[in-house]
Amino acid sequence: MFSKKSTGAKKSKPVKNLPSTYKKSKTGKYALTSQNRLLLYSKPTSPALVPAKMFSHFTNTYADYSEHWKSNGGNKQLGIYKTDCGKYARLLRSKTTKKEKDKVIKDSKQAKTKPQVGDTYYISPRTKTQPTFSALTSGWAVEDPVSDLNAKIKKHATNFHVATVVANDGSTIITSEVNAAFQNNTTPWFSMYEGGMGFYKTFRLEYSNLAKDKKSGKWKVTQPPIIQRQSIK
Repeated sequence: MFSKKSTGAKKSKPVKNLPSTYKKSKTGKYALTSQNRLLLYSKPTSPALVPAKMFSHFTNTYADYSEHWKSNGGNKQLGIYKTDCGKYARLLRSKTTKKEKDKVIKDSKQAKTKPQVGDTYYISPRTKTQPTFSALTSGWAVEDPVSDLNAKIKKHATNFHVATVVANDGSTIITSEVNAAFQNNTTPWFSMYEGGMGFYKTFRLEYSNLAKDKKSGKWKVTQPPIIQRQSIK
């Protein structure tokens, strides 16, 4: 278990439990709400986030999850990584371990892959010359020709996403991530997935290659995205 250092104010007397609507990790070590993903809640016995220097640790008044974490995204330490998911993920890895090994894992094996703190998950379209679902959900007309969609993908959307695991609880992984598609949000947020397969399912449709059916005129998935896992071992 990693040591933790609180940087918050003195702990007040707990008055209530965390709302039941919060999403819990596998054995309940961590909790997260979609209403505010800038904070990750934990119990006093939960392992600290890694790398510890990239996060601030506070105490709160909840009886069950009396601690919470927040990224130090506002510090100069983050620098140019404020919206670049790949560079931010790399920064987290570099402060976690020096050992690296690239390994492409097939989608069918993701559920069997035991997640580790420091692992990085990468998802991208299999064919970068075809439009992806992310282009169709960015406020653009779906009737646009493929050539225009590709141009807009290159200018506005992201054609991959990367996230590094900063904590885990059984099969649950917790990541700290940013995304260049959200230029106004420069503070890293937390996400919770059920292993690598959970990460894959979350972004599967967004990064699937599409083609327009000539008869119906509707967009259809032609190829699912590819997912890679960079392991610390």
